[in-house]
Amino acid sequence: MSRHLITLLLPLFAVLVQACHSTQAPIDTPSLEALRGHWLLLELRGVSIPAPEEPSSPLGLELDINGAITGYGGVNRFSGQLDQEMLAIGTFEVGPLMSTRKAGTPEAMRLEQDFTQVLEGATTCVIRGPQMRLGQDGTTTAVFEYGR
Repeated sequence: MSRHLITLLLPLFAVLVQACHSTQAPIDTPSLEALRGHWLLLELRGVSIPAPEEPSSPLGLELDINGAITGYGGVNRFSGQLDQEMLAIGTFEVGPLMSTRKAGTPEAMRLEQDFTQVLEGATTCVIRGPQMRLGQDGTTTAVFEYGR
């Protein structure tokens, strides 16, 4: 009896394993077209970012087809430019970011400062499915999800 059960369940198990396995290869040097859109911050330096209290203002960034970056760091809005020439040779590089100058709680200000430092210091970008990972010196420093 158990032999028949195994025979019946084995194909089902194979289908489940196949469904869970991602066949989408990562994009190690994404184009501006692949980067374009709204990216919500999920993780910063290995720490999960909680959902915002106000859904209308999540931490994240938006990239347009010209490499312009705009975003929200939790207290202030920021903007900058992705270096398209560096991206073409496989390096993710953001120029200096400009931001508004509002004050927030010390915790919110630290998070925002860390977020903008990570953006300005990132040198690698990998996209796998709906996630974008920025990194520096072989370490993932930020994880984003596309347009959630």
